[in-house]
Amino acid sequence: MGIDLGKKSSYFHIVDGERKTVTAGKFQDDVGATRKVFANREQLKIVVEASCKAFWMADRLKDLGHEVVVVDPGRTKAIGAASIKHDKLDARILAELCQTGLLAAVEIPTLDQRMARLPFTSRDTLVRFRTLMTNSVQSILDGEGVDRNGNGNPETVPEDPWNRNPIAGPGATETVPGTETVPEDPWNRNPIAGPGGTA
Repeated sequence: MGIDLGKKSSYFHIVDGERKTVTAGKFQDDVGATRKVFANREQLKIVVEASCKAFWMADRLKDLGHEVVVVDPGRTKAIGAASIKHDKLDARILAELCQTGLLAAVEIPTLDQRMARLPFTSRDTLVRFRTLMTNSVQSILDGEGVDRNGNGNPETVPEDPWNRNPIAGPGATETVPGTETVPEDPWNRNPIAGPGGTA
C-alpha cells in the first residue's frame, strides 16, 4: 500500500500481489480520520514518501498495527526508475514499488529524537529567515540608490528632486503641527453673526 501525503488530506492506494488495484481513497490528516480508515484493516505494509508529516503519520499507522516504510523520494525514484512513469511518487506508484521491494527506506526517528532536534531545526529556520530579510532590505535600499558602508550604516540618501512631501505631493513643503496658516476671510465673516459681523 502507498500513501501520498498532503497538507490537510492524503490519498491511499492498495494493490495486490499482481499490482492490481484493490481499493483507493482519500482521508483527512488527523488521528480520527486515520483511525477510521486503517484501524479495522488487516496488517498492511505501507509506504510513505519522506516529508514533514511522514514520521507523524508513520507513528499513527504503527499504533494501528501496520508496518510502515518511509522512503527517500530521490533515491527511490533512481532505484525504481523503470517502474515509474512520471516524476511524482503518488500513492499508486508507492504501492507498486512496495510490492516489488524497490525502496530506499530511511530510519524513522522516535518522538523523543524528533523533539530533541526541534531547537536546532527552529534555529536554522530563524537564521535563514534573518538572512532573507537582510538581503531583501539591502535590495530595496540598493534600488533607491542608498549607499551603505561596511558596518551597515547609511552613508548617503539621495535628495528628492521633487522636494516632495509624501502626503501632500510634489512641490509641497512639510507643515509643522500647530503652525498652520488659516486663510483670511474676504467677507470678514463671523461664522455665527454672518457676513460683516464682528466677533
